[in-house]
Amino acid sequence: MTSRVDIAAALGSWDGRDVQPFREVASLLPVTASSVSLLMDLVRRDDEACQVGGTWVIKDWLEQGHVFDRRLAGRIVALLERPLCWGATLHLLIMLPMLDLTAARWRDLRSLFEVQLESPNTFVRAWAYNGLGLLAGREPGLRAEIDALFDLAMGSEPASVRARIRNVRKTW
Repeated sequence: MTSRVDIAAALGSWDGRDVQPFREVASLLPVTASSVSLLMDLVRRDDEACQVGGTWVIKDWLEQGHVFDRRLAGRIVALLERPLCWGATLHLLIMLPMLDLTAARWRDLRSLFEVQLESPNTFVRAWAYNGLGLLAGREPGLRAEIDALFDLAMGSEPASVRARIRNVRKTW
């Protein structure tokens, strides 16, 4: 499995539930900048399996402790600027604490987090609030504003979102 076609086919075999095809890609591809770039190219496709699979593999590598340089990390989070399926967006939001991003990049993400607060998917909203909380942790001048937003959400969002907000507030 070395070509883009092979990897796209493997990710495309996803049935919407079982992540085994993603695990196979993650185990067979070398963890390199070029592999991440190849996966990002597949994420940019208008194909849910490639979007979810590509982001799942990158997230898996990060969870295993692999570290990507700031330039590559910035390119990964830039995928949030694209219209993606909710699963890929969720993976990208979950990756944020594992990526080395500049302070300027974090500030640029604020508007992307705010857009995702309107997502119909509860998990995406929860992790968008998490992103705002991480930003407030880095930018103390934003804490009062984001804290007020969190207070509003605590009165209207489901339990899973409220739990994520409580967790990220603890990091301040």
